[in-house]
Parts: sequence; C-alpha cells; structure tokens
Amino acid sequence: MALWKWPADRMEWRVPVPDDSIPFEEQLTKESVFIEGSYEEIELEEMNEELTAEVIPAVPEVKNFSYAQIEDRLYYRENSVMRPVEASEGMLERIRVWLP
Repeated sequence: MALWKWPADRMEWRVPVPDDSIPFEEQLTKESVFIEGSYEEIELEEMNEELTAEVIPAVPEVKNFSYAQIEDRLYYRENSVMRPVEASEGMLERIRVWLP
C-alpha cells in the first residue's frame, strides 16, 4: 500500500513517513481495492456428527489454544470451537491443576 512515502532526505535511514499530501481516508479507499482475502466461519454441522454433540462454541473468556473447565468437563479451545479433552484421569487432573 502507498500510505507511506520515502522522503529524499531520509533515504539513508530507510524510514518512511506518512504521506500527508492526500487525506488518509482517500488514500485508504484508493488502496483498499488491492486487499484480497476471505473468511469462512466453521459450521458445526460440517463436522462429524459424533463430535458435534460434544463440541461447543468457543467461550470468549477462554484464550485460544488453552484449557477450560465447563460444567465438570475439561475442554480445549481451538479457534471458534471448544473440544472435550480425551486423556487419562491422571492427565486430566494435572491439566486441572494448571487452570486458574
């Protein structure tokens, strides 16, 4: 994107500065046509029916890629879903000790 310019007096430092010759909103509108990408939400129905019953939507208070205990069950959050943890009782107890 061309929201920054390289001033001639600062080329030795390689430090760009904001381009104030055009309003920022206009620059952003002009450059946003070059942004490409897509976002697809995961659908629980697309997952295996057996897992769908156990998988729950992610709880916002739980950080991504971490454990949480919800209703006496231990879950691991991955992105927008929380999957139950399948491990031995000893391992589950060790994980519970780590929880806040």
